[in-house]
Amino acid sequence: MSNSFKGLGDIRKIAKSTWSNEPKMVSLDTQYRENLNNIWPNANTTMIISGAMSQAPYLQSYAIGGGQGLDYRFSNTSIGSAIAGQANDVSWEKTGTYLAVAHGTTPYVTICKKTITNNWYPTLTKLSNPATLPPAQGNGVKFSQDGIYLAVAHNTTPFVTIYQRSGDTFTKLTNPATLPAGSGYGVSWSPDGIYLAVAHATTPFVTIYKLDKTTDTLTKLSNPATLPASTGARCAWSPAGDYLAVAHLTTPFVTIYQRSGDTFTKVSNPATLPAGAGNDVTFSPDGRWLAVAHNTSPYCSLYDTTGGGFTYVSISSYFGTLPTGTGQSVVFSKDSNILYIGHTTSPFLTLVGGLKNWAGGGLTSYFFDTDITPIPLGTLLGIDVY
Repeated sequence: MSNSFKGLGDIRKIAKSTWSNEPKMVSLDTQYRENLNNIWPNANTTMIISGAMSQAPYLQSYAIGGGQGLDYRFSNTSIGSAIAGQANDVSWEKTGTYLAVAHGTTPYVTICKKTITNNWYPTLTKLSNPATLPPAQGNGVKFSQDGIYLAVAHNTTPFVTIYQRSGDTFTKLTNPATLPAGSGYGVSWSPDGIYLAVAHATTPFVTIYKLDKTTDTLTKLSNPATLPASTGARCAWSPAGDYLAVAHLTTPFVTIYQRSGDTFTKVSNPATLPAGAGNDVTFSPDGRWLAVAHNTSPYCSLYDTTGGGFTYVSISSYFGTLPTGTGQSVVFSKDSNILYIGHTTSPFLTLVGGLKNWAGGGLTSYFFDTDITPIPLGTLLGIDVY
């Protein structure tokens, strides 16, 4: 028996599994609202999924929750045409108060503030631009977990621009003494906000900085002994801050480092590598999963870190349907139960669920969603949730 998950806005029922080691999947209909916590941690708290898109309106967001048990794609009318040009990445500040979008036309980064009206209805309002803007197309953007720092990777020198937030004001910090060697494509802060990794063009392909929060100074660390094989597309830290993964364009397509103090040592490649150029990479919040979005079917590779190492789990074998095109972006839900995959080709967003308590096999209690209603309007080049 196979459960179906037919879109967040078109759900009637999902059979409950009889396997004790499987997560219980429930309907999002109002009559099942009391069980919504099996999928989302708090049915009375809106969860928002935002994607940076390749075409206008360049930002698309879905709100889920508020006790309504439904999804809602809300518009960007309150920020008008502020997001100019192709949006390449998006980042929510941890509390969901601020949203930053990296994009192709000046000001290259747009920062919005979210407010909630009518108990759950989300509204985005554009903030004033920072006094000093990134100098070129923004490719990657990331808030630190404490919400104090915002990093933007971009095409021209200094290749990364870092801001410090005070209230709704973002002030550029002094550039690091040693800059990344080429165009910046991805940025990621360690969970404690001490380390900043920048994935970029030109060797060493990843540059790692350490932040002195007393002086707000970023100092480049020594390069890892073994570097990524080519241009770094995106990078991500494990939730414990002990691993750093870099997605890159040539084999092995993902390089994983283990951190010990300020030293980063490459771990053995997974036995099964991503099938094509790595475009994005992320860890689940519980630290169990590593996901890589890439060119070439199956378009997303999933690795289980249970027991140490990175063990490949075939999405096609365990979860059935594959994304319909090149994987461009990946992110996990806050409870680590759902993997969102942004990709080329309609419907542009695919979900893999039931990951939090996955114990192998047992297809009946997992859903794979290629029918979001309404679907995104274009390729999701970056995606984030809060």
